[in-house]
Formats: sequence, structure tokens, C-alpha cells
Amino acid sequence: MRVWGGVTSIVALFLLSAPAKADLQLLGYISFDNLIPGDVGSPGVNGFTIGNLTGSNDLPPTFNVSTSLTFLNSSLEFFTGTSSQTVFLGDLGFGFFNPFSLMFPDTDTFTSALFTATLDTTSLQLEGGGVFTAASNQISVWLTPSSGDLLVAGTDFALITVSDEASPVPEPNSLVLLTLIFLALLVCGHTRLWKCTITKMKDSIRV
Repeated sequence: MRVWGGVTSIVALFLLSAPAKADLQLLGYISFDNLIPGDVGSPGVNGFTIGNLTGSNDLPPTFNVSTSLTFLNSSLEFFTGTSSQTVFLGDLGFGFFNPFSLMFPDTDTFTSALFTATLDTTSLQLEGGGVFTAASNQISVWLTPSSGDLLVAGTDFALITVSDEASPVPEPNSLVLLTLIFLALLVCGHTRLWKCTITKMKDSIRV
């Protein structure tokens, strides 16, 4: 817990000092993960995960929205070369979602993915007080490779954010900062969660 406290303190200092043309609130993320490692003669399992880090699942001061948001009519479209497929996910409340419809053999490759949804409200209560009003209730997040042409499981992710201005363009320093924040959270905050998720998936596959 001391490590987690140190990380959040550093993040808070950076957020206070980072210049920005529009205020952003982080709501969650979409990631491409290696859920079950492969073995000799047996492919592993990769999958897309949607994380809604609001309400009781928030992680202040970084994911700071205490309102329990629902991503309405959500869907994920993933691309392989010139073809694509869309999976309709419905309404997603707070929590982590990686349904079987978003799991694939680790031999399948993807060039990008697009997550879309509608927020059930644009008035967001923040931890510690205050209200943030999003400029739009529409969410559209592209997940693209951090390097090369294909998504890499366990490496590539994108943050789900809302802004108080229409179509904001975060400054380069802000993008780097958000990436560092998210990586720190994954390392320090979610190790146990992923182990639990993978264990449950393995048990369900055995059954």
C-alpha cells in the first residue's frame, strides 16, 4: 500500500503541474491482453478488456469520477487488415469486462480496435467534491499499435476520457503523462485483479 500511495502522490503532483488546454477526466481504458499463455502444441488466449473505473471502482486521484457511470449501447469493432467485425456489448456499468466474444487464439492478429458508447450522464461527481460537465455524452476510443502494424497483447491500451471542451487535442506532454500514469496503475494496482481473472477463466475452460 505504501508503493500505491507513493504512485498516486506523484501522479497528483504531475497532474497539477501539467499544462492543458481542456480539462480531461479519465473514465477507464480498453486494452489488448494475453489472458492465458500458450504452451507447446496449444495456443494461448488473447482478448480485449474494457475497464470502467468510475463509481465504487474509481481510483482517485487519477480515475477520479465517483459517479457510477454506465457505458450505454457499447460496442467494439476490431480490424484485421481490410476486414472488420463488430461485437455489441450492451450497457457496461463499473467494473472490468472481457467476455468470451472478445477472446481469440493468440495466433489471431489485429491492426486496431474502436470502442464506442454513450454515457448515461454528462454531469460527473468527483471524489473530494466538485462536478465535471462533459462536453458530449459520446465515447469513441481508438486502440492502435504502440509500434509496428499489429496490436501486441499485454502492451497496447487506450484510455477512455471525456473533456469539458468539444474535440480536445491533448498536448504531447499530456499524452505521455497519461501513458505513464496508466502503466503505473497497472503495475501497482491491478496485479491481483488480473491473477484472479485469469484463474477464473482457466477454471471455466476446464469445466
